[in-house]
Amino acid sequence: MEIAIIGTQGVGKTTLFEVMTKGKSSRGKGYVDHIGQVFIPDDRIEKLAEIYKPQKVTYASFELFDFNGFGRMWKEQNAGEIINAMSGFDAFIHVVPDFEPFSAIEDFEEINLRLILSDLSLVSSQLKRLEKERKVRKVSDELITVLKKLEDALSNEIPLWRVELSEREKDLIKGYTFATNRPRLILLNQSEEKFTSGEVDEEFVEKLRESKLEFLRTCLPLEREIVDLDEADRREMFQAYGFERPTTDLLIQKIFEILGYIVFLTAGEKEVRAWPIKKGSTAREAAGKIHTDLAKGFIRAEVINFKEFMELGGDMKKAKEKGAVRLEGRDYIVQDGDIMLIRFSK
Repeated sequence: MEIAIIGTQGVGKTTLFEVMTKGKSSRGKGYVDHIGQVFIPDDRIEKLAEIYKPQKVTYASFELFDFNGFGRMWKEQNAGEIINAMSGFDAFIHVVPDFEPFSAIEDFEEINLRLILSDLSLVSSQLKRLEKERKVRKVSDELITVLKKLEDALSNEIPLWRVELSEREKDLIKGYTFATNRPRLILLNQSEEKFTSGEVDEEFVEKLRESKLEFLRTCLPLEREIVDLDEADRREMFQAYGFERPTTDLLIQKIFEILGYIVFLTAGEKEVRAWPIKKGSTAREAAGKIHTDLAKGFIRAEVINFKEFMELGGDMKKAKEKGAVRLEGRDYIVQDGDIMLIRFSK
C-alpha cells in the first residue's frame, strides 16, 4: 500500500508525516518531499510474540508519502503534471487546517475543487474527442456511456471513488488517470482550544457529508509532543486531552477499512508476522502473499482465529487436541485475525 498525505501549505502535512513515521524517512523527489514506512500497531502480534518468543517480529506496514503538489509547489499551469504524479497512490490523507488564519471549509473546497475540476476536464475532453472520432470511425458506445456517468458525478462534486461501477465499466476506464478515483480520508487539524472543546464547524461537516467523505479530528502539534513521551506518560496524556487513541492508529484503521484490507497472522519460533491482504482473499491468495511457491504448491491451510486461540490459552497444541485448528482448502475466505500455517508441496 502507498498512501499520500496531501494539503495546502502550512496545514500540518509534514507534522503528521513525522508523527506517523516516528521521524524516520528518506528524501523524496519531484512533488514528494519525504517517504517513510508506517508500521501498523497490533496487540495480537505483541501477544503472539510473548508466546512464541520468535527471532523476528514483523508488523504489517505501508509506505507513506509527504506529497507537496498542492503546497508550495502548486502552480495552476502544472495541474495536469501534479495530478499525474498522484496516480500511483492507493489512498490520500487530506489534512485540513482548523486554526487561525485558515478557514477549514475554504481550504477543503480549494483542494476538493482542484481535484474534481481536473477530472472533469479530463472526462469532458475525452468525450469531445470520442464524439469527433465517431464521425470517421467506430467508437465504443459503452466507453462514452461510462464517461458521461463520470461527468455527471463530477459535475455534482461527487469524487469518482464513490461512483458505483461494474467490473466492465472499471475495465473500460482503466487506462485513465483520475485524481478522485481513490479513497480520501480527511484529517481536521484543529487548534488545541477547538480540539479539547470538541468544536466543529457544522457547515464543514455538512460539506463532507455531501461529498461522502469521512473525517477524523486531532491537534497535530499536541500529538507530536505526546508521542515523544515514554509509554506510561503517553497513555496518561492522550487520555487527559481526550484522544480516544493516537490519531495515527485511528487513521490506519480507517485506511484499512476504506481500502478493504484485513490482516492474517503467521506465528512460529523464527518469526511472528502480520500480513495485510484484501478482504475476501482466499487461502491460496494469502499463501501467495507469503511466497509464490506456497500458492503454486498449496495443499491445505491450518487455520485458527486469534481470538479463539487466546481463549484456549494461547496453546497451539491444546487447540489442535480440541479440534479448534481447522484444515481449509484453497477457496477458504480468510478472516481478519486468522493464524495460518500453509501446507504445500515443493
